[in-house]
Amino acid sequence: MEMIEIVKHYLSQFPQLRYAFEDEYKLTIYSNTTSSNIHIQFWEREHTMFFERWHWHFDNNNRENFAMVETLGIILCNRAKVKVFKRFGKAYRWDMELPGDNHLKKKPLWLKLPRWLLLFQVPTIEYNTIYFL
Repeated sequence: MEMIEIVKHYLSQFPQLRYAFEDEYKLTIYSNTTSSNIHIQFWEREHTMFFERWHWHFDNNNRENFAMVETLGIILCNRAKVKVFKRFGKAYRWDMELPGDNHLKKKPLWLKLPRWLLLFQVPTIEYNTIYFL
């Protein structure tokens, strides 16, 4: 698959990284400083990137392939944050925030709810900066 070669070429720009293929279509990139690893699975129709508890599916086309390599670069350069949503102390959703996300400037809908209703509905949000290298 050509996408595997593109990712391998991109990773060659980071000589301090260690990576290995677990099988023919599953790549693991190991962090030198943390226990976080990036896993990428390459399939015919799509590719999936896993990091921490976050994952994303990228269709196998030029635009999505470029987005996957760009996202990989942002993670490797420590410019991403994982937003963890918790309710009653239990995490239930993970979002990755990338630099330039325009939707972050909008207030969430739950800020407009009556205060008494917020006791039951408001999730706790934690921002965890990712340090990969």
